[in-house]
Amino acid sequence: MSSPALNEYYLNDYASNVARQICAATFSETEKVSGSDIKKLTSVRQVNYFVIKYLFQNWKKEMKQITASPYFNYDHPEVKEALITFKNKVSNHILIAENDLEPLVKESVKDTLMLMYSPYDYFIAEFKQSAPLKVKTLEEKGKYLTINKKLWDSLIASLKNSSEEEFTAGYLESEFNKVCEESGHEPDSIDHIIEDLGEYQPIEEGKLYSESRGDYDADPVHEEKVVESEVSLKETDEMINENIEEEDSNNPKPIVDKYQSDYETLNDKVASERGKVKTLADQNLNSIKKGLSLNQRYMFTRELFGGDPQMFDQAIEKLDDCSEYNEVISLIEKEFAPNNHWNMDSYEVSEFMHMVNRRFPD
Repeated sequence: MSSPALNEYYLNDYASNVARQICAATFSETEKVSGSDIKKLTSVRQVNYFVIKYLFQNWKKEMKQITASPYFNYDHPEVKEALITFKNKVSNHILIAENDLEPLVKESVKDTLMLMYSPYDYFIAEFKQSAPLKVKTLEEKGKYLTINKKLWDSLIASLKNSSEEEFTAGYLESEFNKVCEESGHEPDSIDHIIEDLGEYQPIEEGKLYSESRGDYDADPVHEEKVVESEVSLKETDEMINENIEEEDSNNPKPIVDKYQSDYETLNDKVASERGKVKTLADQNLNSIKKGLSLNQRYMFTRELFGGDPQMFDQAIEKLDDCSEYNEVISLIEKEFAPNNHWNMDSYEVSEFMHMVNRRFPD
């Protein structure tokens, strides 16, 4: 599924800077933090939850190493019972230093940006890094999501109808694509997260997207494979099961004024790119709506249609109902662009016009 790619270099740089600031503030008056401190580490709940996620993945890895001893029988009923008690006790006594926490915060900030701006790629990366997966493990992973969680829940609901006990990455990706195509889920608002992260460092959305289109290549050290756990992590449940909880307008220059200035007209801008479409594989689309990836749908809704899914859907239906290219350009130039104050030089408009070109290539 084609989608706008995020700039890996920008993601890493941004996450590093923000993590450094978060930890500097957190450890200004203490040497180590507890589990309760991590719950309120930042005002961005999604970042806090991802930190908890990484923390317990590492914890499970440590427990697996302990029970891998060739000298002791960890399968004995009495040992297993004692081990569960021990694990639960340890899980309730988190204590972590700054140098150990900062890498977890960095990955958590990066994951949060992925989930905000490129949810499809985030979910696919989850499948590839952790498969094969059972429904139970998917449900556990879902506990750490506070935004764009509805699609994840829909996938789980779909998998519960299967007779299989665990699923490969390829199967999960295939089923998730079906869920994306069939669901009418609206993207969650991320304005509050943008504002909260902006207190550390404003997100430069112009730098967020890379020039090339394509799938996001996840860092192989991004996440350890999840190990099935027979123990209920009380600390995690307490952290996760608590209640899950405007961009300023700069009155941009009217679109008609921009056409009268030194900006390219929309026709000129699109015409300069139309030839490029012919070099792309599978370039023609019978429907813009059917050709949109999940990431594109979320991006266009938020950036070009004021976060209003209904307005976006109506606009796409109007475009798909057009019979010729000039009719499409007229709609965009006279209605969509001026009504929503589009920045005609933005990545989002360029990507949107790329889809229009694929629908009307000639």
